[in-house]
Amino acid sequence: MNDNHLRVISSCLRYVEIRLIDQQLKISNNELGERLIRDDLTPKEKVKNLKIIRSLLEEIRLVKTELHLEDNETSLRREVGASLTDAWVTLDKLRPESLRNYGELTKEDEKQLKQFYERFEKIFDNPQLE
Repeated sequence: MNDNHLRVISSCLRYVEIRLIDQQLKISNNELGERLIRDDLTPKEKVKNLKIIRSLLEEIRLVKTELHLEDNETSLRREVGASLTDAWVTLDKLRPESLRNYGELTKEDEKQLKQFYERFEKIFDNPQLE
């Protein structure tokens, strides 16, 4: 495998690791807070899912070792930036132009959606938050 292959593999594994660790923390600490996630896992399901997550994380570690991939830390700045970018890309789908793909909108609906979108946009464009 060349460097490009290894870079993609490393990136994919890191993404999966982050997602698995996030789920592990949710299950283990039961700190769902502001996430609007209802804890509906039974104790048995929690144990099973934690075992699966631990096994996957161990397998990722082994693959990274076999491929001599570095176990680089990800910066919080980069993680938060990526999450905010994901949020913006997702919120961008609320534009009336995007939602027309799902069916016709009334003028009133378009106006309301545009207002919602502009409120989100204003947050991302607010220089006072810098």
